[in-house]
Amino acid sequence: MSNFTARQGDLLITKINELPKGAKKLQTKIIVRGEATGHHHSLKGGDVFLKDDLMYLVLKETGQITHQEHEIIELKPGIYGVVRQREYTSDQMTKLVVD
Repeated sequence: MSNFTARQGDLLITKINELPKGAKKLQTKIIVRGEATGHHHSLKGGDVFLKDDLMYLVLKETGQITHQEHEIIELKPGIYGVVRQREYTSDQMTKLVVD
């Protein structure tokens, strides 16, 4: 596993070794759309996959993750896991971080 990890707003992006079996390629390049502003995290130069509510990015060439309010993240070719960060509100509850 690579040591590459990056954050963009409420996303945590980590390079992984392989795409999980059964991951389905999405027909969109939008990773996450903001609920309040309509802004979105998008992938340029690769494909977005989904399995069990987890997102994955597959890039055959160099690509980028973009967002209207954040710095661009440059990605080298490879496979990446995307986790939507959570905020702990109590011992029994979490909520998604809103970007």
